[in-house]
Parts: sequence; structure tokens; C-alpha cells
Amino acid sequence: MEESPYLTVQSDLKFKGKIFQLKVEQVQGPGGERFEREVVEHSQAVAIVALDTEGRLLLVKQYRHAAKKELWEIPAGLMEEGEEPLEAAKRELFEETGFEARKFDHLLSFYFTPGNSTEQLHLFLADDLSQRTDFIDHDEIIDFSRFSPAEAASMMEQGEIIDSKTIIGLLLLERHLKG
Repeated sequence: MEESPYLTVQSDLKFKGKIFQLKVEQVQGPGGERFEREVVEHSQAVAIVALDTEGRLLLVKQYRHAAKKELWEIPAGLMEEGEEPLEAAKRELFEETGFEARKFDHLLSFYFTPGNSTEQLHLFLADDLSQRTDFIDHDEIIDFSRFSPAEAASMMEQGEIIDSKTIIGLLLLERHLKG
């Protein structure tokens, strides 16, 4: 990876929470000019496009306070410190749904908002799901259902699915299914 010609000359922590922290940084450009940037330092995350043995997509419905509504989403969650993306994907799929997958494929990794956040999401395709009997719902209130890829695409087109990681996952699933 090429080294950036931009240099952080000062970084001031303004807020530290459980999930993210906010810094205001003074940056020097390659020509010596200086400017200020607000940066949200956020944990990495994983999301899973999960297909059962009948080819149906598993979506979870949960309340998202910032959006002030319940949203249909693919299973997802934050990575724990030192955790690899694949292990986090397996853990999150089980914790949110009680399902495991026999096969995981990494689809891509991307930044949600690279203009102001360090949060990177690792997106996986999980195939051949099986439900474990020892599933215990943890601290989240989550409902899940299964949809055909066509039903999920229709939900997206009708504005019922408005979560960015889910939209990206559905578009990649469509591409994957076309081969």
C-alpha cells in the first residue's frame, strides 16, 4: 500500500463511547496546507448474506434507534478485539439467528463513510444453513424471517429494505446467483 502524502500533525479526542470515539485532527497536505477533519474511530464489523438449503435469504428485523424504526437487515455485528472477520461472521450469524452455515465465502470489504469514519465492514455469503437447538436469544430483541431472493429484491425496490449493507448484500447476491 502506498504511503499517504497527508500527515496528521495533531489529534484531539473529543468523545469516547462504547462503540466509537470522535477525534478532531489537524492534517497537513502534500503542499504544506493544513486543514481540520473530524474522524469517528469505529470498530470493524461483519455482515452475512445467509441462504438456507432451499435458497431463501435470512433477514433479521430489529429496532434501530438512530433511524427511529425497525429495519429488515442481513445479520451483522461488530468484531471483537483480536477477532478475525470470518470468526466474527460465524459468531454473529449464530448469535442473531441460531443458525450455522457449512460454507462461508468472503464477498468484499468496504468502508461505510470513508469521509469521516474508520468503520470497515466485511461482507460474507453463508450457504447451507442449519439451525442449532441450543440457541438462546442474547441481549438483543431480534425477529427473523426467510425470503426468496426475488421477495427481498422487491422489498428493496418498495423501500422496505433501506439498510445500506443489506442493499449491497442483496445486489451482490443477485450477481452471485446469475453466475
